[in-house]
Amino acid sequence: MADASIASSTARDGLVLIEPARPLKDSLLWELQERFYTSLNIKAWSDAIVPNFVTSNAFIAHCYARVLLDFLKDWFARPDADPSEPVHVVEIGAGHGRLAFLVLRELLSMREQWPAMAEPATAPFKWIITDFTDGNLAFWLGHECLKPFFDAGLCDAAIFDAERDTELHMRVSGRRVAEGSLRNPTVAICNYIFDTLRQDAFRVVEGQLQVALAGLFSDRAEADPSHPDVIKRMRVAWDYRPVTPEEAYPDDPALQTMLRVYVSRMPNASILVPIGGIRAMNRVGRLSRGQRVFALCGDKAYNHEEELIGLRDPHVAVHGSFSFMVNFHAVRLYALARGGFSLHSPQLDGFKVSGFVVGCGSGAPPSHAVPLSAASVPAGPAALSSELVASLSEVTVSGAALAFPALLCAWADVMDTFGPDNFSTLQRCVRDELPNPSLKTALCAVRLSHWDSDVFFKFKQVIIEKAPAVSEKQQADIYSDLVRVAERYYPLQTSKDIAFELGRICMGLKRYADAISLFNDSRRQCGEHHVTSYNIAICRWYRSEFRAALESFDSSLAMRPDYTDALNWRTRVQAKLQGEEFLRAQALPEVGPVHVVAELTSAAQV
Repeated sequence: MADASIASSTARDGLVLIEPARPLKDSLLWELQERFYTSLNIKAWSDAIVPNFVTSNAFIAHCYARVLLDFLKDWFARPDADPSEPVHVVEIGAGHGRLAFLVLRELLSMREQWPAMAEPATAPFKWIITDFTDGNLAFWLGHECLKPFFDAGLCDAAIFDAERDTELHMRVSGRRVAEGSLRNPTVAICNYIFDTLRQDAFRVVEGQLQVALAGLFSDRAEADPSHPDVIKRMRVAWDYRPVTPEEAYPDDPALQTMLRVYVSRMPNASILVPIGGIRAMNRVGRLSRGQRVFALCGDKAYNHEEELIGLRDPHVAVHGSFSFMVNFHAVRLYALARGGFSLHSPQLDGFKVSGFVVGCGSGAPPSHAVPLSAASVPAGPAALSSELVASLSEVTVSGAALAFPALLCAWADVMDTFGPDNFSTLQRCVRDELPNPSLKTALCAVRLSHWDSDVFFKFKQVIIEKAPAVSEKQQADIYSDLVRVAERYYPLQTSKDIAFELGRICMGLKRYADAISLFNDSRRQCGEHHVTSYNIAICRWYRSEFRAALESFDSSLAMRPDYTDALNWRTRVQAKLQGEEFLRAQALPEVGPVHVVAELTSAAQV
């Protein structure tokens, strides 16, 4: 990822000023970001411009489903829960929609563990896929994998601008969800969202708080400074000026408290505040009575206070769009200031997952909580006592967390031990560090991934080459793995034709009917290809469907007339059909088909 930052002391000769220095949260950067995603819509992911594997694979979906289910168990076991209404899970910035599909599949597989509702047929959750562009919404509504969930009422879709909108308008059900209309808490799913939403930046220098000012430059004069193409040319120069917590956030006492904690504890520190993510979490929370929300967030982030020590400019990573590191530690302080609690990945390095629960305590708010609105508290530092700051600084396990024992156990099980970042690293290292992995190694990686289609794609060649030679029991296990991969495949990138590769393996296992079905899926999802029709023809030959085989060879040759293998096989099929005609005419018994393994293997490896 490119770095678009330049230090304030760096010479700026040759660069053209786009925007003078101003607080980061007010920078033109965020208009550039919005226009980038609006202009690309689903192509940001289907064309692999924006990375997405880490936050939308089957392993992390399993982890999220487990955490969500146990949160639901804890909530609906409480007397203040309303079992007549599901908990609404709002996925912010869902992008391609793959995470929703995978988590919903996992939740359905756990159906026997769902908490009881007032109506036995009611699910305890309703997933709402959201984004701020119509193009993404149209993609979800037309996607074959999401349609069953829409039809079953388990999922809906809505346009939702995380920094502006205050209500949801469901496109499938037509229902409107306004502020305070939901009787149970909401859940906000924020995967790779906080790092691309609006941020603020500060530093503490010898105990004095300073706000970061971002000046934007380019290597040329820009006719339209807000055009998304400017992102790849921009440079950010940083300056700083003194500020107080009250000046920084006059309307949010909890954010003021967060900054005062840093000033009181860290004489020299660099602090990013994911203000856009916090506001998005609050907007989803306001849909619930009592502003109750559980935010489940995955991002490149800081979880620990020691990661903030030292003076450095914010790093801007450019990857088509751009992103910042996310300070989940700041969100933790914010949640604590509002009487909530947080859960975090334990490691300092890598992709982090955090959970923030706000407003879900039973009875009266904890004594250290501050209200969301400044209107109900006195103005100035006296409103936020030194005792409050000290208490938030030392919190390890909040008392509010003890009301969610199942959630705490689930988090320890799927996040604290071997979590999403551990899995992502392991599967990548197995593929990169073993040039010729064994079949067992490849299958273990696929199974550990919870049969993720992208992980399968990385190891497909090993399975294609080695599966035909193993025992019948092993082949039966492999076939079961293929079925599970197919069930979790979410067509997105035509360059990864998962159905085609699954079909090739089924050919090697001599499961020709399954292979034909998968190749037809490939044609529907990724388009026609002469090799796909050729492989269908081979399968039909071995099923003794000779006339259908001839039609498929003709289809292949129509797309590529000089395809030698198809020409040779077509000649063989014609001879076979002519032989059948002769045998029928002579009333002689027909000889069964000859299985030529070499040709089959060759076809499967095209």
